[in-house]
Amino acid sequence: MSCKVDRVEFVDLAKGICIILVVLFHFDGRQINLLNLATLRMPLFFVLSGMFFRSYGGALTFVKKKVNNLLVPCVFWLLVSCVISIVAFYVKPIVLHEAAGGCHVTVSFFNDFIRFNGAMWFLICLFITNVIFYFLHKYLSGKKLAAGVLAMTLIGSIIREYQLWLPLYIGGALAALPFFYAGYIASRVGFVTNEIGRPLRSVIAGVGLIGLSYAFCYCIGVPTISISMNIVHGNAIVTYAGCLLCVFGVLSVCKLIRWLPIVSYFGRYSLIVLCVHIPIIIHSYTPLSMLLGEHYSASLHLIIVLALCVISIPLCKRFLPWFVAQKPLFK
Repeated sequence: MSCKVDRVEFVDLAKGICIILVVLFHFDGRQINLLNLATLRMPLFFVLSGMFFRSYGGALTFVKKKVNNLLVPCVFWLLVSCVISIVAFYVKPIVLHEAAGGCHVTVSFFNDFIRFNGAMWFLICLFITNVIFYFLHKYLSGKKLAAGVLAMTLIGSIIREYQLWLPLYIGGALAALPFFYAGYIASRVGFVTNEIGRPLRSVIAGVGLIGLSYAFCYCIGVPTISISMNIVHGNAIVTYAGCLLCVFGVLSVCKLIRWLPIVSYFGRYSLIVLCVHIPIIIHSYTPLSMLLGEHYSASLHLIIVLALCVISIPLCKRFLPWFVAQKPLFK
């Protein structure tokens, strides 16, 4: 027997904002970074993930759950993106270069381990983060758990300081651990609920926290963190503080608004959008520019990309549920 659990609406809204920022960043990272959204984009994802951490009763069940929800989609969409890229290359050899230049997709996507779909780094990194936190949570609690998270974060900073390379984004997972832990603590203190409380307090808290985050930018420079590369610019404590202020400020505002059309829909199925948006951005550029000719514009391309992402959600749910975390592949 199972019981229906109400969705926490503001979480879908926050995830929607986050995944749209991810799409915008991969479409034109130069413009999106001007708005200081690097303090929000990936930290918010890890905070939201930490909010819904569960041990599921044992290591085997936990790992199987995370394999189904993270690694299966990662591997599948890497293979799909690889096949699409190879076909596109043989159809028109210049297509990859035109696409990358036309929509400013970072060229490192084609040079690193997951070059065919660069967004998949997040699923690998999140899997490692979950596993690390699972074992910390299993053997530590309370202040000891906080100390364990801090110790792992310091190890990550040492790895960063000496520019050591670790496979599977382990360094990035260590850098993301404080955000994941912050989300876990937020859920423990009752933050993750549909109850709003006092709306005015939520507005003041949200605007105040976001304002403090931007005050950091004017006082000490933009607090920037690249989790995938395990890079923290400037003082790490200040950077983490600035990012968390921005994240919880946005979450407070989202808790008041609760739901927005399209944005919340994107958030509910953010994993699908994460998996499909880069292949759509890359491989839609050349056909659109050829079809529209002088009428082509980056703004129109972006609208079409977002529309295709919306269309892909019901299609993936219907035909590929095992590969977008809607159904478990391994039971």
